[in-house]
Amino acid sequence: MKFSLIVATLGPTEVLSVLFKTLEEQLFTDFEVIVVDQNEHDEVETIMAQHSLNFKYIRSEKGLSRSRNKGIHSSIGDYLLFPDDDCRYPKNLLKDIDELLSVVKADVITFGSKNEDGEPIARFHNKSGYCNQYNIWNRVCSIGLVVDRNVIGNGFDESLGLGSGTPWPAGEDYDLPIRMILAGKRVFYSSELNCYHDVPIKRSNEEMLSRAKLHSPALGRLWKLHNYPMWFIMYYLFRNLVALFLSAVRCDKYKFFYYLNSLKGKIRGYNSK
Repeated sequence: MKFSLIVATLGPTEVLSVLFKTLEEQLFTDFEVIVVDQNEHDEVETIMAQHSLNFKYIRSEKGLSRSRNKGIHSSIGDYLLFPDDDCRYPKNLLKDIDELLSVVKADVITFGSKNEDGEPIARFHNKSGYCNQYNIWNRVCSIGLVVDRNVIGNGFDESLGLGSGTPWPAGEDYDLPIRMILAGKRVFYSSELNCYHDVPIKRSNEEMLSRAKLHSPALGRLWKLHNYPMWFIMYYLFRNLVALFLSAVRCDKYKFFYYLNSLKGKIRGYNSK
């Protein structure tokens, strides 16, 4: 079995050396690294020349989903992975994925990410198992996707994700496995696999408000795209309303506007065309 690791990169390049070093230390060695460079300089190629990996190098216009799709089209691996340029792989990760694929019947494997102190970067579910379109929401991050090339089709939806140029600069990591599930493919979440990624530094209130405003429309957009039933949508909106009400009762101005932005964004995303 061969893996293709597709690394879309934009911005600071020094993080790539850290990632590449962890890839050089992998116990499983049958993999290629496809670097998709969205930068306008040549620093990435200089860094690649300092490492002994099976590289392919591609230039791409900006956009995370667009870049990853270019990498997919150039890949030859049996399974595709999408590490961030600033994440790190524990040395046994690819070996453990290979072993899991030999015992679990799955077209897609998902796993979480944590920092090297064991702190997760998001609230991931604590039990492994198969995913459906309803429980997928705390079992996915894009750097924890392993996809059989035979089912990936056209890859990521380029209208979603960072740099898409649309009102939905997120959600591509959920969209892909949801499409797989709805097409009858098997998606398995492993709570035991993890890659390393720094937990984001505590953001300011203004940054969190902006994040809610930008990211929540993608969630509503996915509900609409994949025909989620109204009971499911109302459940999520009701939770949002409860949080909004409680923050008002507690006179927590920041959380009130955070949940208000989140609620309005989800509704706006759902109603978008």
